Amino acid sequence: MLKKTWYTISRICDKISLIKETLESDIFQRAWKIASLQLLKVWKQLRPGICNVTIIYGTGDPALTAQILGIYAMMYPALPDGISVDADFNTAVIGGTAHIRGKITLFRLLWCAAVIYFNKDIRKIYRRFRKILKR
Repeated sequence: MLKKTWYTISRICDKISLIKETLESDIFQRAWKIASLQLLKVWKQLRPGICNVTIIYGTGDPALTAQILGIYAMMYPALPDGISVDADFNTAVIGGTAHIRGKITLFRLLWCAAVIYFNKDIRKIYRRFRKILKR
C-alpha cells in the first residue's frame, strides 16, 4: 500500500513539474499572448454599447433600505454610466427596467476563433496539456 501511495505521489509531482515547464516555455508565452489578445477583442465587441438600467427597490424598513442605498452610493464610481437606483422607503418592492443595446459581428467571432484554432503554438500547448493529463 505504501508503494502504491508513493507511486501516486511521484506521478502527481511529475505532472506538476511538466505543467510548470510548459507554463514557463516560450511557446506558452507566445500562445498566451495571441489567445488573450483575441479573447480581449471578442470581449470588447460583446460589451453593450448603450446601457440604461433603472432599479426600484424597497424593503419595507426605511433603515434597511437606507443601508442598501448607502452601499449603492459607495459603488457608484465603479458602476458604468446609465445605471440608476430608486429607493421606495415605505413599501417592499423590487423591480426595474433595462435597455441594453450592442452589436455582435459574426465575422469578428469567426476570425478570432480561426486565429486561435490555426495558431501552431496554441495547438502545441493544447497537445502538450492533453498528453500530460493522460499520463
